Amino acid sequence: MKRKQPQNTNPLNEIEDARKYLEESLKRNFFYSLIAKHIISVGQNGKFLEIGSGPCILTTMLANELNDTRFIALDMSEEMNTVAREYIKENNIENKIEIITGSAEDEILLNKLGKFDLIYSTFAMHHWQDAKKIINQLYKSLNPGGYLIIYDLIRVWWLYYLPLKCAFFPCLRSSFKIKEIKNLLNVLNINHYKIQRKYLFFQGIEIKKIQQS
Repeated sequence: MKRKQPQNTNPLNEIEDARKYLEESLKRNFFYSLIAKHIISVGQNGKFLEIGSGPCILTTMLANELNDTRFIALDMSEEMNTVAREYIKENNIENKIEIITGSAEDEILLNKLGKFDLIYSTFAMHHWQDAKKIINQLYKSLNPGGYLIIYDLIRVWWLYYLPLKCAFFPCLRSSFKIKEIKNLLNVLNINHYKIQRKYLFFQGIEIKKIQQS
């Protein structure tokens, strides 16, 4: 089935909605811990950027493990960022994480943020209106030898035939198949990557920016 373009989604505009999102997300701590292990396993440190950081659960995990790394968390919702600041303060790591309100589609902002040793994003790519443009910009924002790691949903054809309705399905329908991701990376002339299917509905994408000889 053809990918459905994501609808324009407004950021959470109520602080209590953002706090509820944090509460629900903490129930998925096991999955975030698996992603954190993947990120740590590539052996990078220095300067990290999270795209679509939400309440900063994943970045908090990483900040507790990586002592020599500075983190920037980027999310378009100021209310969500307020909750994220509360969360990292509770975890006593506010001095390691800088939270910025903005979008991955803002090329000027990304350029101002500079270069990174690792950029990561979870469950955000299916919201991107122009995934090719964003991935290209994030790749350019990497230092040589740096990594871009993206975890997101994967579109599966048989979901279209289930007689069910829930908020999760539109997200799945606007997500990418592995083949589509490969085609997108090939168009961008990005050759050093790995894509793995994770469980039924998830995929992990690891891209390395090779140092120029």
